[in-house]
Amino acid sequence: MINIKKLFIPAAAGMVIFLMSTAGLAAEAAERPELEIASMYIREADEANETVYVSGRHDNLRLSEDSAGRYSALAASLDSRMAEETEEVRKKIDDYVQLYKDDPSARRNDPEGYDITDTLQVRRADSKVVSILEYSRDYAGGEHDNYVYTGLNYNTANGQEISLDQVVKDREELSRLIQEGLKTKYESVEFFDEMKKTIDKEVNGEDDSALVWTLDPQGLTCFFSPYDLAPYSEGSQSVTIFYSAAKDLFTDTCLPEEGLGYICDLPSESGLAADVEQNGQTQRVSVSYSYDEKADNIQELSVTVNDQTVKVNDVYCYQIDPEIIYTAEKQAFLYLRCTGDDDVVNLYMFDISSGTPVSLGLMALSEAVSGSGSQDETYSRYRIDLTDPDTMPMTSRFDLLSTYDGSKLYHVHKSGVPESDDQYYEIVGQITLESVKDIKADIVDENGQVKKAGETIPAGSSFSLYRTDGQEYVDALLDSGKIVRLKVTGTYPQFVNGADAEDIFERLYFAS
Repeated sequence: MINIKKLFIPAAAGMVIFLMSTAGLAAEAAERPELEIASMYIREADEANETVYVSGRHDNLRLSEDSAGRYSALAASLDSRMAEETEEVRKKIDDYVQLYKDDPSARRNDPEGYDITDTLQVRRADSKVVSILEYSRDYAGGEHDNYVYTGLNYNTANGQEISLDQVVKDREELSRLIQEGLKTKYESVEFFDEMKKTIDKEVNGEDDSALVWTLDPQGLTCFFSPYDLAPYSEGSQSVTIFYSAAKDLFTDTCLPEEGLGYICDLPSESGLAADVEQNGQTQRVSVSYSYDEKADNIQELSVTVNDQTVKVNDVYCYQIDPEIIYTAEKQAFLYLRCTGDDDVVNLYMFDISSGTPVSLGLMALSEAVSGSGSQDETYSRYRIDLTDPDTMPMTSRFDLLSTYDGSKLYHVHKSGVPESDDQYYEIVGQITLESVKDIKADIVDENGQVKKAGETIPAGSSFSLYRTDGQEYVDALLDSGKIVRLKVTGTYPQFVNGADAEDIFERLYFAS
């Protein structure tokens, strides 16, 4: 199991502060880059905050500090691309605000404003390839929104974009397989008459960007936006050419290494073709949900593998992020991160290895916040994007002495449920409590063993919370560097070693 680094860094005035670093998370899988993602949340309104001009979300991606040191060329390529896109979206925001202001009917027709939504989905990240799918949806008035896909495929070692010729040996064969796959997968779709001509032109043209593709754990997937091959009413289409089914088509550049597990973001808009049973047969995996306009949330979702569907009710979330997990043991699972009120995340889990979805229940787990690198105030805090089922830093929310997230390192158990070998949750962020009364508590070492029982900690001491078992105690750092264990009982009020916590500390930081 990979260990999270624990760093004690001396601070000013003799203080010692505990920081959690994710820099060592890739210790065992040293060649696999670690990616971090953040979001710019868009909301432009008038001075009275009554008229919203434009809202939405724009994602940003980077390598972790440790991975950027090992893959400097890849880090530079990603940083350059993301910087360009940040400038583009800022200009688009300004343009949409002006469009809204200039349109006298906008307030009547679009009272909630225009929309810009750009999401990034990591399809694969290993020592050979980093492949990312961009999904961009815009609405600036009119009958409907517009959305497009873009594929970003990088050579991990040198950071250069991968060309189609580096991936496939025969473009004509690729074009044939794409057309054949689309007709099989979308039997009821009324494609344009020039569908074949369009695909041939995109595959065989000199401009590789004409064809949108990603390199996934099981194959090369091509994406077609509305109007590419069919009317808007038919939506988008995608087709996967499996490595195992077209062995002579692909070069070694793209083929995954044997014995690795992967986490692949699932484009819920078009679903994903997957060999979940690992037997050479293709299944279609998709996630759908219904949005309750009155309640302003998602209350029901469905997971479908081929024609087999499982429904989940009472979800109550506003965002669903699906991920398909392929383990090294050739199992397949589906995780849905469902974000609800107060950004609480529930992870819904399904076993899809048999070709029939089976619910595994839910856990209150979300992606861990990064502890590396600088933070751009334009974006939210970076979180670690999960790409390896054997190395998943994830957090749970706790309310012991304050509200915070606690992080552990997980792996996917053979049951499909995340499992951790860590004893403690490392508390994310810095929360310091100031005591107003003396406290008797045990002093423990880094391993949690009692060094001195019942030591009196004088009033006026600072307690920097840094780890917890999530149930009975919170460990905190004192200014002296000692680790003190605060045993917590009760819910509201909470008691520390038998005394009311609100009487002991100047302030507790609970979420409202």
